[in-house]
Amino acid sequence: VLDGDLHLVARRRDGGLWHRRRHGLEWSEWVRAIGAMTVDDPALVVAGGALVLVARTGTGELVGARWAAGP
Repeated sequence: VLDGDLHLVARRRDGGLWHRRRHGLEWSEWVRAIGAMTVDDPALVVAGGALVLVARTGTGELVGARWAAGP
């Protein structure tokens, strides 16, 4: 939960990570969180007022996404 919103991150069978957010009673549409295909479980933390997602690709590259709190 970040700033009262519930965030959900899921990995599809193809390795892509997708994100959606629930604000109040409404869910956003699924959007691709990271364009690269990932191989391991991602790390998802709240740090510095933001939600940070980090994952590793098949080539070992670290990729990530960030969502800031606020409107």
